[in-house]
Amino acid sequence: PEGAFATKGGVSLVVYRRAGDTAVRVDSQTKLAAGDAIRFEVRAPTSHEVAIVSRDARGRVTVYYPFGGLASGAYDPSSPLLPTAVSLDDVSGVEEVYAFAGSDAFRLEEIVEALRAHRSIDKVLPAGVSAARVDLFKR
Repeated sequence: PEGAFATKGGVSLVVYRRAGDTAVRVDSQTKLAAGDAIRFEVRAPTSHEVAIVSRDARGRVTVYYPFGGLASGAYDPSSPLLPTAVSLDDVSGVEEVYAFAGSDAFRLEEIVEALRAHRSIDKVLPAGVSAARVDLFKR
């Protein structure tokens, strides 16, 4: 689907922006602003652990799910919309958002460090962990 793509394995990521009492799917044409609240939907039918990690236009890396964590969090494939909403900061430009999914719990330190150093994540993905990426456009 537009706005979501898998980079390795069978995981996909969709981002939604809150608009009043509804949620609007974010696509490549959506311009987001500071303060916009976003939520994440992860599709990973055989996974039970996920993490959402972002790198903003300044290179700052943030773990969005589980927020501030260093390890993956529980995931129910029958309920793919994650419970956490995130309010965007004021850093404009492209923010890369990654979803990671695996059958077992996994640590995030090496993934976070690779993103900070602008290195490929493929070399640091734990065995059995898939990744997907969506770019958010912040004004």
